[in-house]
Amino acid sequence: MNEAGTVIYVGKAKDLRSRLRSYVSAKVDKSIGPWKLKMREQIADFDLTVTNTELEALLLETNMIKELRPKYNVMMKDDKNYVYVEVSVQEEYPRVEVVRKVSDRAAKYFGPYLSAYETRMILELLEEVVHFRACSQSIDRKNKMQDPRNKQETSNKKQATSNDHACLEFQIGKCNGLCAGAITREEYRSRIDRVITFFKGDHHYIIDAANNLMRKSAEERKFEKASALRDALKLLEGMDEKQIVSDTSGDDADIIGVACLSNKVQVVVFRKRGGKVLKEHAFALAGQAEGIASVLEQFLPQYYDGILDVPSLVIVAEDFPGREAMVAYLTMKRERKVSISVPERGNKSKLLELAEKNAEQKALQAEASWEAESRNVENALAELAGTLDLPAPPQRVEGYDISHTGGTETVGSMVVLISGKPRNAEYRSFTIHSMQRGAVDDYRALKEVLARRLRHIAGGLKAEEKRWKDAGITLDRIKKDDRGSLLVARHEGEEIGSVRLDRSDGKLELAALTIDPAYEQTALGYFLARSILRTVKKGKVYARVEPELEQQYASIGFRHLVKAPHLMLYDTSQHKPDSSLAAIPDLLVIDGGKGQLSAVGAVLTEFKLSIPVIGLAKREEEVFVPGHSDPILFPQDSAAKFLLMRLRDEAHRFANRHRKGRAASRAVESQLDRIPGIGPDTRTLLLKKFGSVDIIKRMPDERLKEILNDEQINILRQIL
Repeated sequence: MNEAGTVIYVGKAKDLRSRLRSYVSAKVDKSIGPWKLKMREQIADFDLTVTNTELEALLLETNMIKELRPKYNVMMKDDKNYVYVEVSVQEEYPRVEVVRKVSDRAAKYFGPYLSAYETRMILELLEEVVHFRACSQSIDRKNKMQDPRNKQETSNKKQATSNDHACLEFQIGKCNGLCAGAITREEYRSRIDRVITFFKGDHHYIIDAANNLMRKSAEERKFEKASALRDALKLLEGMDEKQIVSDTSGDDADIIGVACLSNKVQVVVFRKRGGKVLKEHAFALAGQAEGIASVLEQFLPQYYDGILDVPSLVIVAEDFPGREAMVAYLTMKRERKVSISVPERGNKSKLLELAEKNAEQKALQAEASWEAESRNVENALAELAGTLDLPAPPQRVEGYDISHTGGTETVGSMVVLISGKPRNAEYRSFTIHSMQRGAVDDYRALKEVLARRLRHIAGGLKAEEKRWKDAGITLDRIKKDDRGSLLVARHEGEEIGSVRLDRSDGKLELAALTIDPAYEQTALGYFLARSILRTVKKGKVYARVEPELEQQYASIGFRHLVKAPHLMLYDTSQHKPDSSLAAIPDLLVIDGGKGQLSAVGAVLTEFKLSIPVIGLAKREEEVFVPGHSDPILFPQDSAAKFLLMRLRDEAHRFANRHRKGRAASRAVESQLDRIPGIGPDTRTLLLKKFGSVDIIKRMPDERLKEILNDEQINILRQIL
């Protein structure tokens, strides 16, 4: 943008930092030409919009260039640079064509697609498999017969029947014979329906049929045809890349994305017109808000007060007080009905997520800018050390948060600041193992996260073994046969504890963990279990655990199994050395108040660690330290407090991202996931071949035997 805020150039890039550097670098490369040099002289500011894919970026760039017409962009004069597939479903005999614009609202359109050549290649592939194409003369004639406005319909039908004859295209294999009566109307429409189903996203049938046809062509030494099919199949891989910034609906909508970070509010409005996102407006709001609903209640009336172009639909993330009144106001202003929608799925929901992602990105930018301009990070860390009475400014600060959805998908997060700057590579997330699905206990979840994190810096097993040895306790490893091994703890020759690792049917089980009553209040059992697990180099170890011991096992690294609530699993592949967890933090920041601090203090005591820890209570942004009932006071607009709030918000964001990812994965789980003996590769083969679980249920055993053995089929029948 120039000094007046006018957009002078729109561009996209996978690496925006590198792209922008070429425009704002102090060193001028004169080889770039006078046009770009002139543009560089006028650059005063920039803004960015984040998309999910490169395809979305390209389409959004195109839409914005057409809408904004920036001075330094090259624009196509015909204003068309992508294509659609049009199916004239309003006709009795539909036709399929590649077009450059959406012109007939009664037809179905699919796209946009970036390459007309590649789109036609896909249609050629469909023709090879489905044989949907008929000559235009026969389609025109058949549709004319069906036109109710034709007064000579009966005589036309007779004449058309007598005139049915094979066209030249049919004779050379480019027409399916509709002209010659080789297929019926029902069969023709069925083939068109198959084309529509394909463009809606169901590619399995076409891919399987094309692969078979390609192999057959190669066997018959028709290598040119096989090569064309291979190239078309490769193109299909790119068709699964969905995009949401442009569609064929022709809808008008405003999509409102809101982000609240550190008491600052950022709103992004995507303007969608004619089915295409054309503009993005961003607003940094003054004041503080209690949540998204509160922001929407106050922002929408102010925004639409100055807007003349009111769309038919406004998309928001939450319901809010005064929604009905806002609908009435917008309807009156537009003089036609307006709806305010809270989508839960589909393209509208995905577009809302993209708007929220951009609002969050701008909020983070604003935070970073505010911090850089208002306070120096070093000063903030120094203030933090002084206020909290730390020995030195903390170089490594870790923030923790717990997130769940009504007790499901409970996860914890650890985010890291190094010298006041986020270090994304050091972030870690934790899936909670010690709680059954549906249980809500943030304190217990937090204790598990801290135990699993802090055990990496408690000196390690060697240091722990030395401490026990200094106390007169030694370990005696008794090797057994292939059935497992035994580990015994002794004090002055007397056995005071033991644990066994059993092997049965190729599976390892941690069993018979016993501790002398005199040592039950120590960490001896925890130490024995970890010591014997260290001898397992790869694979999984199971353990049958009483409910009161679940948290202790979870702190070692065991997790619950859904199908067996009292059976827990330890996976050695998930317990490799971790440099981030091995690092010693200078300060721990917990999202919460005195209750959360108490839970963390118990874990630090258990591991005999002395690490400063504070809690940041969200409601009043109060900072608590262990042993004090009153919060620590920071100066107004404190840079140190802002740093803590930013860390807490980052931990919250990271935890929510992990939780949503787990929830999304669970939502798309197939019923096949519940069948023991059928792994991921086999599930994929079944779904690729048959399309859905319902079809698999109906398949005879003979067909299923192409992939499964008799035992797998029997189990599948029992469960499905």
